[in-house]
Amino acid sequence: MNEAATQDVREMTLEPVLSKLLRTGTAPNARDATMLSVLDDWHAHGGSRLDRTGIGQITDPGAAVMDTAWPLLAGAWASSVLSPSLQAQLNAIQPQFDAPFSGPVQPLGREQTKGWFIYMDKDLRAILGEHVQGAFNVRYCGAGNLTRCRALLWAAIDKAANQLAATQGANPLAWHSDANRERITWVPALNVLPSMRYTNRPTGLQQVISFTGHAPADTGR
Repeated sequence: MNEAATQDVREMTLEPVLSKLLRTGTAPNARDATMLSVLDDWHAHGGSRLDRTGIGQITDPGAAVMDTAWPLLAGAWASSVLSPSLQAQLNAIQPQFDAPFSGPVQPLGREQTKGWFIYMDKDLRAILGEHVQGAFNVRYCGAGNLTRCRALLWAAIDKAANQLAATQGANPLAWHSDANRERITWVPALNVLPSMRYTNRPTGLQQVISFTGHAPADTGR
């Protein structure tokens, strides 16, 4: 349960098709290729957003790559069809991503359940020539041109690389997202409790019960 609740939804749903499309061509440079490999590895390891060492950083560097690249990738994906003003309108209706929330109250819709990755997944699969149930009438990324789409997405990753390198150094394996900004804190009545690491929990309570054995089978009456 906790594995699913601490995953990055973009990483577990969109990343494989994003990687497949990008790998139809060559990365602009070695650093960008490493960034994609970091994302592939993060997906293979489960896409966890946990700070496993307690130092205030999401342990896997893939989180830093995705967090920084995501708004650039989303904008690049839409740019051939939607103008900046139309993108802003879409973002007002369907945000690019409902990022994990930090604070005492987790409002509805801040649980990674919404985002443009839903549209991108279907569009990119169609551009790759895969069978897509309920495919869009419009091809968005690169206006449906695979080569142009790939170039736009690689350019977004390269721009993200420049941003991360400027703040965290040149090695993608050393990049990390801030885990403290998405720690869960409590409402004022419970603020004596320590905060907890991020988990994407539903409204209400969860209960986990572990059984170490079982009773003899009921023979009935």
